[in-house]
Amino acid sequence: MKDYSLPRSNGRFTNSRSSLNREKNTQPEESNWADLLGTIKSQKLLQYVFFIALLGLLYIANNHYADRTNRKISHVKAEVEDLRIEYLHLKTDAMYQSRRTEVMRRAAGMGLREPEKPLILVEE
Repeated sequence: MKDYSLPRSNGRFTNSRSSLNREKNTQPEESNWADLLGTIKSQKLLQYVFFIALLGLLYIANNHYADRTNRKISHVKAEVEDLRIEYLHLKTDAMYQSRRTEVMRRAAGMGLREPEKPLILVEE
């Protein structure tokens, strides 16, 4: 006659499937992160993961730095162009005011006039 009673373990009734799984499978069904990080293989892999993450952060930081530098360069280029235009305008005004007719007109306002007889060159 067959025994259809439940198997006993330490005086308690247990599920036969779970006791068979425990005997066959020595690894736990759920792995903890602490156990996973504790193994030597995962520590070596974790070093590579951190290195790749660091490279990614450096890549992002370098892109931000390059974008900021390009914006500064374009801003300085526009400012240099404005200053160049201002320089050319001032140079043109200075050249216009240094012409003989303009100098004579301004001198006439101060009471100076052009001599009527030619100048004599004195040699030593």
